Amino acid sequence: MNTTRGYFVHSAQGQEGPYDLPMIMRKVRARKIDVSTPISLTDDPNPRPAGEFAEISFILQETLDLSSQQQKARLSAEKLTVRALTVGWKFVGMQPFACVYAGLVALLTYLVMMIASPLLPWTLTLLVGTFLFFVLQSVVMVTILRRYRGQYLDTLFLREQLAPSLIPLAAGALVTTAMGLIGLALLIVPGLFLFSVFAFVPFLIADRRMNLVRAMTASPALCFRHGMDSFGAVLGVTSLNLLSLLLIVPIPLMLPVTAVALADIYDELGH
Repeated sequence: MNTTRGYFVHSAQGQEGPYDLPMIMRKVRARKIDVSTPISLTDDPNPRPAGEFAEISFILQETLDLSSQQQKARLSAEKLTVRALTVGWKFVGMQPFACVYAGLVALLTYLVMMIASPLLPWTLTLLVGTFLFFVLQSVVMVTILRRYRGQYLDTLFLREQLAPSLIPLAAGALVTTAMGLIGLALLIVPGLFLFSVFAFVPFLIADRRMNLVRAMTASPALCFRHGMDSFGAVLGVTSLNLLSLLLIVPIPLMLPVTAVALADIYDELGH
């Protein structure tokens, strides 16, 4: 099957895309596309029912067969964590640019700290570096979510979706990081809890275009959508991300892996 074509999905809300075939597959399995959903191509702007595309028809039939045999079971925290991290590793293996991207974020943070260290006490220098890193990490998470879905980082996305989200993303990173650091300083466990329940804030701000207050309210609700199973998965991935930050060296590898893992859990819980 040709996975490089660009597909546009049409609905009452307008046109979405372009998506590649793996993203179309995710939308079919999320019941967001059925046989009658109008779809057009990058090289053919005339919408046609999804069932008329051979490659999409195959996915639709496969999904219908699967759902008729058994109802999708809720994944345990352990299985959801393992699956999400596996997806993250595969993504990094197929798109190593993500490691370079994350490495540049770590390098920029280090350079800022080096410049600030002669001017500020070491505690303030560390705080500046930590806040800067989490702000940049929010941008990384948003862009990686888009690539994970098979969408392009085109000028339309940069201008109309990412750019308007930069200030809320920065504010969200500052607020959630401050709360998480205070929690870590008190007893560690409260910090891990806060970092976990607010892990989806960047996605909600940029992907669903929520303001900061709504995103901080919706993130814990999404995190606990399947109770301790979903929370346990987010906690596991978040803890691994924080551990890599403490060790510093694994950041270029683990940041994109955990970002994709959180994107996978986010899409799973958001369906």
